[in-house]
Amino acid sequence: MTLPPPTSLTFTRQLRPGQIRGTLPDAEWSTFLHPGGWSYYYHATDRVITDIDITDPSKYWPLQQRFDSRFYHDQVAWTRTQPHLAAEWELWIGDKGARWVDHATFSASELDQPASRFGELASANTLHMEERYWEFLQAHPCHRQAPVGASMHVEDVLTWSCTDQTLFNTSSSSFTKEQSQELLSTLRSLPDPELRPDERTKSYARAVRTWLVSAISRQIARDRIEMHYGRPSARAFREKERQNELTHLSDLALHGSSYTIFFIFSSILLFGTPTSYLRRIMDVDRRRFDSGVNQTRWRLFLQGLLKDWTDSNLLATVLIAYPRHRQYLPNPHPRLCPPSYRIRLNRPIPDPRTSTPSNIQCSHRSNTSKTLTPPSYSP
Repeated sequence: MTLPPPTSLTFTRQLRPGQIRGTLPDAEWSTFLHPGGWSYYYHATDRVITDIDITDPSKYWPLQQRFDSRFYHDQVAWTRTQPHLAAEWELWIGDKGARWVDHATFSASELDQPASRFGELASANTLHMEERYWEFLQAHPCHRQAPVGASMHVEDVLTWSCTDQTLFNTSSSSFTKEQSQELLSTLRSLPDPELRPDERTKSYARAVRTWLVSAISRQIARDRIEMHYGRPSARAFREKERQNELTHLSDLALHGSSYTIFFIFSSILLFGTPTSYLRRIMDVDRRRFDSGVNQTRWRLFLQGLLKDWTDSNLLATVLIAYPRHRQYLPNPHPRLCPPSYRIRLNRPIPDPRTSTPSNIQCSHRSNTSKTLTPPSYSP
């Protein structure tokens, strides 16, 4: 690809008059539709992506003026003097600033970070830069596919996450076991986009696959940042899982006569329910030194609370409905009355297979009587 002269972005030099609302400013711009339903725009020559509605002249012209400045001229000029470094670079333009994106190293810069500074850091590819990259690709999955090997890496991480939680009680995985299995099943069930019948459905299938891989990769990068992945303290975070200070309520904050009395009475009168819930609440944060909540444990904690709430509602419904339901229960047939009951009939009991007595009373020795209508029988 022949790059334009290193003076400014091409789209800022286009003639401003003559644009009709609802149309693209020039032929270099293309519209892409995100699987979520919104549009974004891509300039082929400048390799610029924007979410701003450039079909509206009142928004596009200020955008041209903003990026036709000395600051961006210098940044663009630097990238075009470094073709070996910036060959896979793109520039995302938003309402609050611009961000450089390097598809070769899976990294993205901070807002309005100078290109030269980003070029120095891109080779390091920190987890923060990687998270920003996957966030960008998740929001713009249509104009290019996910990097080669990204899908296989995601499958490897999900497989490890599922296996780690199956074999060990301790885990520093990004997803629960059920989530890992479901995401693996979804990834492996996606058909090859090239098998689609036309280009429109092929493009949509590629965008969906890129969006899914980017969304999972973004979550993996975010969780790795929280777990100190790749740093010496990562082992300590995992070992924190095995410590039992909080689980056994030996924390110094829980020492004292008031807590001791509370735990004793709750164990006797409430069957240990408050103590059990306190352990579960404190267990959510066991893998953090100072602050923070582990996402996987938080999901499991909420699922447990939801199950407890559902079970308690079901039990309460049964207990409330049972007394009311008893008054609608049919009285027993007089022939089935226990020996303690005295059968009093207005007339002899006929054969139940041929007729039904019209007035049968079954009364207890306490002078309490009830009129019974026995069920009918069919021969």
